[in-house]
Amino acid sequence: MNVSAIIELAEPERLLTWRGHVLATWFFEGYRKFAIQPMESAGASVTHVEDIHGLFAPVFGIAMGGAAKRSHGELNEALRSRAENPGYEKE
Repeated sequence: MNVSAIIELAEPERLLTWRGHVLATWFFEGYRKFAIQPMESAGASVTHVEDIHGLFAPVFGIAMGGAAKRSHGELNEALRSRAENPGYEKE
């Protein structure tokens, strides 16, 4: 899909949000948010949220739901690996 996306908020080490659509927002729009919360002990908690909506969203969910879920899991795992291993570079 050719998605037109715009970064809405970018706060280093805190928050990243973007919104994108295909054709028009009423047809298919996705919103993604990555929120980073430092923890009192070492480390941080990351919340990854995605919301899709629009006329095409149910079709996308049926056709691509499993692949999207796997892709999100892989993205989250790569993020965790990078955070836990600062020198980590996946080839």
